[in-house]
Amino acid sequence: METIFFTANFKKAFGNIELPIVFWYSSNPVSNPEKTRGCFIESLKQAREGEVMSLNAESITCPGGRVYTCFADAPPFIPEFVSHKERYKKTPEMVTEFIDGLHLPKAPGEYINFAPVDKVKELNQVEGLLFLPLLMF
Repeated sequence: METIFFTANFKKAFGNIELPIVFWYSSNPVSNPEKTRGCFIESLKQAREGEVMSLNAESITCPGGRVYTCFADAPPFIPEFVSHKERYKKTPEMVTEFIDGLHLPKAPGEYINFAPVDKVKELNQVEGLLFLPLLMF
């Protein structure tokens, strides 16, 4: 689907709100990857402001971020951290079960790229869409 049709339908359905961000993997970056500070989701502010950006395993400083972007396996401390520090799951065992249940593949490229949906021509060239809350950041 061409993004022009998606964007028109999205705006018709939801009004003039922030467009989703698309992401895809590649062998080459579309921009120079900058190191993240903590959670890589905060770095998506660039994409939310209209920029096309790239990250890779070296630029994502959070071990969990490297796991969820498929650049690394979960380090042994992740279940304990996610359960006791971040409190996303009640027990470390629940975290392990959740991660195992995702069946995360290895990243198909060295870079993960993010852009507002209207910055790419077709949706069939992207891995997925991120719909972010309006009040984030």
